[in-house]
Amino acid sequence: MKDQQTTLWRLLSEQSIEIPILQRDYAQGRRDKAYLRERFLGELVSVVREADKHLTLDFVYGTKEYDAVWPLDGQQRLTTLWLFHWYIALRAGTLRQAAEVLRRFTYETRTTSREFIRRLCSISPEDFEQSGRGQGIVAYIKDQTWYHNRFSCDPTVQGMLTTLGGTTPLDTEGVDISDGIEPFLAQDTAEQCQLYWQRLTSDECPVHFLFQDMKDDNLPLSDDLYIKMNARGKQLTDFENFKADFVGYAPDPNKPHDTLMDTLTAALVDNQWTDIFWREAVKGGTFKVDDIYFAFLRRYLLHKFIEQQIAKGKTVEDITQSELFVHIYKGDGAECGYTGIRPYTAVLNHGTISAMKAFFSAWRDVRTTPDWSSSAFHLIPIYTSGDDLRVSPITIPERVAMYAITRYFEVNETFDEVRYNDWLRVVWNIIENSRTDNDEAMIAAIGLMAELSAHSGDILSFLSSGEPIKSKYGAVQVAEERHKARLLCGANAAEWAEAISAAEGIAFFRGNIACLLRGHTAEMIDDMSLFRRKAANAARYFDVSGLKPEYEQPLVRALLKRITCWGDICHDNPEVYLFNTSAATWKDVILNKADKYPDYSAAVDDLLSADDLEGLEYLGIEQEGEAWIRWADNIKRLLVASEILDGQGILGKGSRWRVLFRYGVVALYRHGSTKFAYTFDFCDKTKNYRFVRNEYLHHERITVRNDETAGVYLGWDVRFVYASHHFCWDYNNKVTLCDDKGRAINRALKGEYCIPNMASPTQEDFLRCLDELTGEYDNEH
Repeated sequence: MKDQQTTLWRLLSEQSIEIPILQRDYAQGRRDKAYLRERFLGELVSVVREADKHLTLDFVYGTKEYDAVWPLDGQQRLTTLWLFHWYIALRAGTLRQAAEVLRRFTYETRTTSREFIRRLCSISPEDFEQSGRGQGIVAYIKDQTWYHNRFSCDPTVQGMLTTLGGTTPLDTEGVDISDGIEPFLAQDTAEQCQLYWQRLTSDECPVHFLFQDMKDDNLPLSDDLYIKMNARGKQLTDFENFKADFVGYAPDPNKPHDTLMDTLTAALVDNQWTDIFWREAVKGGTFKVDDIYFAFLRRYLLHKFIEQQIAKGKTVEDITQSELFVHIYKGDGAECGYTGIRPYTAVLNHGTISAMKAFFSAWRDVRTTPDWSSSAFHLIPIYTSGDDLRVSPITIPERVAMYAITRYFEVNETFDEVRYNDWLRVVWNIIENSRTDNDEAMIAAIGLMAELSAHSGDILSFLSSGEPIKSKYGAVQVAEERHKARLLCGANAAEWAEAISAAEGIAFFRGNIACLLRGHTAEMIDDMSLFRRKAANAARYFDVSGLKPEYEQPLVRALLKRITCWGDICHDNPEVYLFNTSAATWKDVILNKADKYPDYSAAVDDLLSADDLEGLEYLGIEQEGEAWIRWADNIKRLLVASEILDGQGILGKGSRWRVLFRYGVVALYRHGSTKFAYTFDFCDKTKNYRFVRNEYLHHERITVRNDETAGVYLGWDVRFVYASHHFCWDYNNKVTLCDDKGRAINRALKGEYCIPNMASPTQEDFLRCLDELTGEYDNEH
């Protein structure tokens, strides 16, 4: 097979170039190829502007017969190159002289494609300079009298127009790039374009390619050959296009043959690495790898990019606004779609390729997938079931885990199963028990894993050493892991390993067992006997959803008994719902936020250590202020001892009931509800703190319309009937005379019939006030 170096102008000067009918339409002009065009056109412009640059477009395969060249491969590059020549000739004012040669490039695929090329060569450079420059090349062409609607239906014609004029930011996920010939050359003068034209048509043309005439090797040009060479019967997948650019990527455009990957590494991409994904696909009954292979590489490269940017000191904003992050992570959540290699070039370097080789080499032999019951994690993506095969998705926590696992195999030359499992346990405990629900958290988590992964070969020794950790991500869980590491590396390591493993295996904890390691304070201690007792009780009390139903009442009452800070019962922070028995409240707030709510630490230690919850001693409120303490303690005793917690679903998963003290009124109420509340009101004149409203309304002459639980009426306002009159006692302790609809009755010119301050010392005084109020009303009516 002979080959010769040539240029487009030289080839067209000798004979025509005809794109065979079996070839694809001009795909390089599609809108989704914007990044590919940007790089290629940028290289072309660069070499014609700078005299010392050259660009080799690799091989073009085809045959020469009947005074024509018939390309089998290279059609896309040749078409773009032809459009580049045509536009420069137009701008240089030499299109009339060049038209005879340029017309020798044609498409056999469609008559409209052939006619369009012929019509382009007939455009007047002078007319375009006078009337077309302002409106742009595409609009100018479409305004020509010869441009008919049939051209709009030809994908090759539309592709050519796109290559000439480029796309808008809407076509490139909001990124404004130059991906058309005109945007690149719009500011160049006619004199500059004349110089470019001289270079393109000279014997020293800087843009050339190698043409291989396959007919010279007696290779028959059958239809099968066209199909095999161009895959026209099956369009290349996104991954195939990515892989070609990935393997052939050369960081220096002036050295296109100096690729990032050597021959051996490029062979790995197509062989050993592909085998890994092939095994996974076949195991699931699917015989295709492109989508899962591409998804893995995109995820891997994004994580590696974040790692490298953090190492360079880049901010979260720098990273999230970068082209690669936007393209892969924000640009298309489906993790598919390839528009060119450009976004990936930010992470394509020798360090990335070296790390990738290390990972695949080690993983190919190990292939051990973590068994995390709380996550359907797949390091190597799989195809989901169903007729429409889709790649298994990945969550933010799973991204961090994927990065941590791949890093282990990148930095450790030998695989130690025990220490690998230690690393997995620490990684997942931190991820599972730290916030990972946004971009900033994901980047911070990857930063922590990058720092810890340097010690992943013996993570316990590092954590137990006390050596500083720069990253602040997951600091609370990291502190717990450091304490556990000290226990696991200490004198009773084997015993602690068994006990910690069993405790972390309790589904409720998900690896966060700090409440079992603490004593009566927030500090963690080394007490095996206490740890085992608390772990055993926790296994009885909790399941994955939170408190087991049979322990909701005993545990909440026991917790109330032992809390000595009124603020931990009556709290305005919506994070704290004391009566919510879900895992989210008990695990994440009550049990494990001793740093934020220190009073819980002692109470939790008492609960988990006690053999008998009912036998726990009642502890009073310990804050200053005698009268106020008695009032607060009365509320606490009512909640502990009465049956009020049994009513209205106060206790339960997702309960929104809270204790509120505001404007002198205490209420047990359901957040966001105007109906469900129990109010415990003011003190009497002797400052003896009592639940006056509830006591006074329990009388044979009074009929209360509200529901009642344990002697306390339900509702912010209590409606009752006395002496055939309707009243409302509101939560501000004002008693108002109402109609039977509950609407306040007004005196003429004097406002409502009401008792504004019910601070009466006795029930008899309260009834006397009601009699006086009804008497006033009856006398006036």
